[in-house]
Amino acid sequence: MERIGSVGVDSGTMMLGDPCYISDDKRLHSNKGWTKFCEEILFTKQFDSMRYTQIGRGTAVVTETGGGDGEYPVYITRNREGRVKSLTVVFLDKGE
Repeated sequence: MERIGSVGVDSGTMMLGDPCYISDDKRLHSNKGWTKFCEEILFTKQFDSMRYTQIGRGTAVVTETGGGDGEYPVYITRNREGRVKSLTVVFLDKGE
């Protein structure tokens, strides 16, 4: 694996998705709208029981970090042609 950076978390959760799919959502263009958007994601029955959820039909996925707020390392794995095969965010060290 190759470390490519880190991701900062200030909500105990992380969202993975293509920003162009949510950038047109007008709710996200104000603090009040952003708060409502987060509440709709984080206070669903699935997120409450499973600690992850999907937004829309594949728009994004949201998961808890396991380690709460903080900065988490991000790694990629490449295939033989050098293309990105996978992306990994490490929330907890192996010893935890």
